[in-house]
Amino acid sequence: MKMDVSTFIAHAKAGTLPSVSVFCFTGRANQPTFFSRLLGSGLFNASAVDVTATDPVQARAQLATTFLGKRQFFWLSSLQEAGVAVEKRWLEYLKKYAGPNTVALFLSDEKKIMPGWAVVTVTEKKDLTLLNRLAVLFGSPLTDEQLRVIGGALRSWQALSLDTMVLLIDYVGVAGESLPLFLSSSLQEVVASDVPFFELSGFFFARDVTRFFDGWRRLGTQYQPQFWLTLWSEQLFRAYFYVLCRKEGRLADAKRISWRLPFSFTQRDWKQYESEVLRSAHHRLTNLDHELKNGSSQLGLDLFLVRFMASRRAC
Repeated sequence: MKMDVSTFIAHAKAGTLPSVSVFCFTGRANQPTFFSRLLGSGLFNASAVDVTATDPVQARAQLATTFLGKRQFFWLSSLQEAGVAVEKRWLEYLKKYAGPNTVALFLSDEKKIMPGWAVVTVTEKKDLTLLNRLAVLFGSPLTDEQLRVIGGALRSWQALSLDTMVLLIDYVGVAGESLPLFLSSSLQEVVASDVPFFELSGFFFARDVTRFFDGWRRLGTQYQPQFWLTLWSEQLFRAYFYVLCRKEGRLADAKRISWRLPFSFTQRDWKQYESEVLRSAHHRLTNLDHELKNGSSQLGLDLFLVRFMASRRAC
């Protein structure tokens, strides 16, 4: 059976997905930002299994077990990056997989798709209707005016990938009233960058120093410090309340505040934080904002980032 992404999402929302054990997404290129956001959308009881970082015996034990009989949706990430031998072993395993959970993966080579799997085609057509549907799913429906501005900015574009759609949805919230200027001056750079803003945020909260500062080196100077202050302030604000709600057991509130937070943070990295650390970091950014508006050096933001990445205490 075959469907497109829009149909898959519609079935998932309605609870009418086909009763199969494996869903295979296939297209020209993987869309990691989209899949990360989809897993965190609340459509599924979802977990990601990184086949490059998880012991295969443990991973398969997870796939073979349910909690209180509740079916889980497992996403196999990094499968194509794991190497030919690892991919082959996983495909042989999935060929015989019959539950009790649901497993999903991405393959660019359709010849590797096994009989009995449900196939979801990933295209790159310019579809503003799908863009708005994703915005609604991810908790930030676009206004008619925003769609008009985006449509105008994309008039000359022939294609629009799912990752780019997610980035657009995110940046609408960050850019605010500056959206037309952002789309006309920075959109091409954002799409061309191999480190999107919210992937950078995942490295930030994971304190992955190497990948964070590699991405920061390439992106940091492309935008004004005020833009970055807005971005990091919002991320820390949401992260503070997410950690607070999770530790108090208020899962519904945590889910509501989690929009635009990295999936890696909501799945595991939040556990390494005390809410007070995030509150203090947010307060420091508020002071930085005031200092910049009064002529302070832009190096204050770089110093803040270095201190945050190096310490588990307040910055």
